Amino acid sequence: MNIEALENQLQAELQRGRFQEAEPLSRELLAHKPDSIPGLKAAWMAAMQRGQFGDALPHLDRLAQLLPDDLETLGNLGLAAFESGAFKQAREAFARTLRLDPGSLPGLVYHGLSCERLGDEDQAASSFMRAQRIAEQIGARQLPDSLRGPMNHASEFVRRRLVNEITARLQPLKTEHGEQAIARIQASAEIFTGHRPPDFTHPQLRPGLAYIPDLPVRMFWEREEFPWISKLEAATEDIREELLILMEQDSGFKPYVSHPAGSRKAREWKDLNHSMDWASYHFYRHGERIDENCARCPKTSEVLESLDLHRVPGYTPEVMFSVLRPHSTIPDHTGSINGRLIVHLPLIVPENCGGLRVGDEQRGWREGECLIFDDAYRHEAWNHSDDTRVVLILDTWNPALSEAEREAFSRMLDTARTFERDLLERQPV
Repeated sequence: MNIEALENQLQAELQRGRFQEAEPLSRELLAHKPDSIPGLKAAWMAAMQRGQFGDALPHLDRLAQLLPDDLETLGNLGLAAFESGAFKQAREAFARTLRLDPGSLPGLVYHGLSCERLGDEDQAASSFMRAQRIAEQIGARQLPDSLRGPMNHASEFVRRRLVNEITARLQPLKTEHGEQAIARIQASAEIFTGHRPPDFTHPQLRPGLAYIPDLPVRMFWEREEFPWISKLEAATEDIREELLILMEQDSGFKPYVSHPAGSRKAREWKDLNHSMDWASYHFYRHGERIDENCARCPKTSEVLESLDLHRVPGYTPEVMFSVLRPHSTIPDHTGSINGRLIVHLPLIVPENCGGLRVGDEQRGWREGECLIFDDAYRHEAWNHSDDTRVVLILDTWNPALSEAEREAFSRMLDTARTFERDLLERQPV
């Protein structure tokens, strides 16, 4: 028997997709050459096509030993093992797949499903969370049909886990203050986790991350409603003096918008992405204090630490000098959450500079007088003058929220942040 001729004939049948015709050739070939790669491939393909996943397993297992880095073999080994109920073997195959290709969406989904069947819900949630992140990058329309059902299951699994985590974090506040005291935040948690649709109270209210229902519909708030605003405004000259030194040194300012090339955000912000037309000097970024920047502006930092900033670990406060160059526009957009308000302390405002539109209202800046607004509404800003405009931006709590609601909202977002971080840090095993 000419083994080489038989392998060539078999490969030709496989290339034509004629798996059933290839199967008798594979049996004959494997009888004389048990480790023939074309023979093993034909055998498992024919078995899988018949839906006999258990019959495909030994051929795929041997092939994976011969081709330990072949992703197609490992993926099919995992799938055959999963479909035949060999969940431990499936888990191992998909873990090997993910070591070679950490971004494999099918590998992550089926690794999670295998772990779930084995009762390892922590590992399942981790793989499902990673799969969600990749699916978001791909976009729903690009998701293969074969993965839509499993991805829906994965998303629901993660949501249930997150709901349980948030509920546990909020329970002590319910016990202390009563359920009604934090009912709006409980509703926010249900919306955040996808178990309740948002019922926006205004057509231009669209926070990108978290929504607290039943807050007053207000775009701008008045300075007199915040007792501490006078302290901030009184420090205008000291703050401006430190700003001017930084600008003279041209140090510490960076483009405010900085998204990876080719990403959805980069496309949305194409005119400002990586542009110094809108630059910032941060004192706080995503809730983290930037000690070096604060040390260079001691008077500004001292004032900031005495204010009622919006503090949620990993998210807020956001505090910065915001520099808008001449003839520049910050396009219409929304912030990530409602329940907070944005404060502008205008420091350098050229004549005929422009202004700020929030929802349906528009106001201009006046040096030393704060503007307070809700950035969860669609808003834009512009500088039509020939000179640079600079404001100090910080965020504070919406006064409509009680202390109990503030704490509950902070716990909700902090729980979500740590939940996601812990899952994404876990490696597939």
